[in-house]
Amino acid sequence: MVDIDALSKHDLLVMLRDTELEMAQLKSENEKLRDELSKAQPQQREFGSIAEEAVKVSGVLLAAQKAADDYLAGVKARYQSLEDETARVMEETRVRCEVIELESKNRANQAWDDLKKKLDDYCLAHDELKSLLGQTQSIVNNLK
Repeated sequence: MVDIDALSKHDLLVMLRDTELEMAQLKSENEKLRDELSKAQPQQREFGSIAEEAVKVSGVLLAAQKAADDYLAGVKARYQSLEDETARVMEETRVRCEVIELESKNRANQAWDDLKKKLDDYCLAHDELKSLLGQTQSIVNNLK
């Protein structure tokens, strides 16, 4: 028996596909047998015994169909559980990404503001230096 909880989503989907293919094959075989049974002419049997055998075969097929349906329902439930878990993890990841993106934008804006202030201070200091140099040059020119 396979431990469904230990299987990956891919493995479960493969199992589901294989089960569906097997069910389709069994249904096809079932239909063929039913057709053959309905076409068969009673030769050495009585009609009662043929009907009894048909009921037995039908009961076996119904039991097999019920077992296949139950198994498929279990696989579908597990698949839905995995889908729900995947959706939950994806939502948590999306929220975390939004938080990280917001924090990154805030850090980038802060870094930009800091750089802009430094550049503004640098430009202001150079303008003041130019002004002082211009005044010094005037004084030097006047002394000559």
